[in-house]
Amino acid sequence: SLFDEAEVIALDVIKLDKNMLEAYRILAHLHLNQNNYKKGLEWIQKSLNISKKHASTYETQGIIFLKEKNIPQSKKSFKKALSLSPKNKKYLNYYTATTLELSDTTFFEEDVSFLKTIITKNKEKSPILPNLHFSLASIYENFSKKSDASNHFKQARFLGFKNKELAEIALSYYNLNNYEKTIQLIENSG
Repeated sequence: SLFDEAEVIALDVIKLDKNMLEAYRILAHLHLNQNNYKKGLEWIQKSLNISKKHASTYETQGIIFLKEKNIPQSKKSFKKALSLSPKNKKYLNYYTATTLELSDTTFFEEDVSFLKTIITKNKEKSPILPNLHFSLASIYENFSKKSDASNHFKQARFLGFKNKELAEIALSYYNLNNYEKTIQLIENSG
């Protein structure tokens, strides 16, 4: 099968170079696609044992945790990916979606502080700034902080937040199996 062939090739690459992180991620994705999440996480852990500096590794880990319905661990993985790559909209969307899905007041201040830190890491005119403000506004809104939510929604729109970006966020919710939120965002993007 294609799975077996791809697995053999990736394993051969690792035999040649045990530090080839991409081969470990490919193996993790292969097992993810086979719904073998435990094995996928084992390959991710092997990759992390080599280097903890690659955001894409944490993204893959987060996706596997999502498939396992382990939203708290998924959120941690996406947070780490975003902290390593603070300009990546996909990581931001996943982090925001998992944060909103959990709706955990225990971590509200930490989540807000984290996003504010990411905002300060992004210089003016950074393409991700509108998305960061939209995400922060969504978290404030989720916790009934209407005034703060309104301020950040206004900032997102002022910085050029576009309807296309709502569709990207909707995809993150879809991957969480939060279909109601997906439909709501898609309706608002039109």
